Amino acid sequence: ANDPANCGSCGNACAGGLVCASGACALQCLGGATKCGSKCVDVANDPANCGSCGNACPGGQVCASGACALVCYGGTTKCGSKCVDLNYDPTNCGSCGKACGGGGAYCSSGSCVGGACVPSGGRAGFNTLAVDTASGCWNGNPCSRDNYAWDGNGQNFAAFGQQITCSGSTACVANVGISTYEGSTTVCQGAWNVYCDGQNVGTINTLGKTCTGLATTNGCKVSFSPRQCSQIKIEAASDGDGTAGCCGSPQPDSMIMSVSAW
Repeated sequence: ANDPANCGSCGNACAGGLVCASGACALQCLGGATKCGSKCVDVANDPANCGSCGNACPGGQVCASGACALVCYGGTTKCGSKCVDLNYDPTNCGSCGKACGGGGAYCSSGSCVGGACVPSGGRAGFNTLAVDTASGCWNGNPCSRDNYAWDGNGQNFAAFGQQITCSGSTACVANVGISTYEGSTTVCQGAWNVYCDGQNVGTINTLGKTCTGLATTNGCKVSFSPRQCSQIKIEAASDGDGTAGCCGSPQPDSMIMSVSAW
């Protein structure tokens, strides 16, 4: 009844690891192990029998204290039921659940970059003339106004590549417009490259146009896909008209009176 070498009958030896109980070879699990089929397992840590016999943990999970758990390696972080890289995952950017949304946005170094935003529709407050390299005879702060006015707030550009930068706000914008000086005998028009935080978003070319009135409505503007901006730079570009003489300056013969972003 109990002899593992003669279990139930003479010469019937139980296999290694089995005991003889009531004349039958049987598996005996010791040390807190549990019998699962033909072997003894630790259900607290066995991923094939986690917590109970036959309860297998999904791929990539381990058994800890009788429960399947996700363990993340290589700098990844557990977000729900998967391991993610918070630096580059667009649905968990910087932290679990922080999604970058659509419109081409992506996750870079834990921050959402790019993608569409929604402008307010009103003029953004880029009213501070943060940078001014213009060398013409007339200098003021056209960033602070939307409306054309002859009162010393214009910027005369005396060389290509000269620029002004308007700051003082961070806003979602899709348009940048300007007004330019027009006198009875002088039209100070030209072309300007426009930048949002260093990214070129287009060119405003006012040659042959009347650009007085409001910068937001006079049609002298560049439009682009909505984007967040903290600085608007306007740089004198080659305009191709070959004329000079605005305020006594050589090319480019151009003068900006007001600047608006919206």
